Amino acid sequence: MNLLERAVIDKNVDEFQWLEERRKGVTATEVSKLAKGQPAVRRNLLAEKQTGESSFHGNRYTAWGLEREQVIAGMMEVKFGFEASDILFFSEGNQRHLATPDAIYLAEDHTLIAEIKTSKHDLFSKGPHFKKSTYQDQMQWQMYVCDATRCLYAWEQHDDNWVMGDDGIERPTPIANTWEWIDRDDARIAELVLVADEFLEHMDWVAE
Repeated sequence: MNLLERAVIDKNVDEFQWLEERRKGVTATEVSKLAKGQPAVRRNLLAEKQTGESSFHGNRYTAWGLEREQVIAGMMEVKFGFEASDILFFSEGNQRHLATPDAIYLAEDHTLIAEIKTSKHDLFSKGPHFKKSTYQDQMQWQMYVCDATRCLYAWEQHDDNWVMGDDGIERPTPIANTWEWIDRDDARIAELVLVADEFLEHMDWVAE
């Protein structure tokens, strides 16, 4: 079964249903947070799965990230041939293992995915801010779900100086775009699968 045959739903087609389908399993963002092992994260995620209501509704940083994601995805398409995507996919081995990569590249013999991040910090993959984040696990899970061999990690740092635009929205100024390849780590993926499956088992037990 190829990747497109494992597509669940496109967020751009029906965002409500996209959110509902995510509630049924574990996504890349969720498993990466669960892997940190903090009980509060687990409790909050379990509540979100039960009610469909999230305690986080976004801020100016997430709004900026969504805006810039479209621009960076366009650069990625020109430079590397990736296609921007908001499609939720499931793993061939488990339909409750879910991921929505920011972009995909489908070849006859392999699949690549891409992840886009924006931050006021330097997010170089060997740097301290990246290592403190959940991004590495997030990309590993996406590679697993999409059966991808590598992930193109695109990140953009901004100056965190928010200036009001003519449209009434405050925005910072981008500093630079950086591209890195993240290799697949099957050993780490195996650990994340255990984390996800344990949470799903608990989620089902609570629902009974």
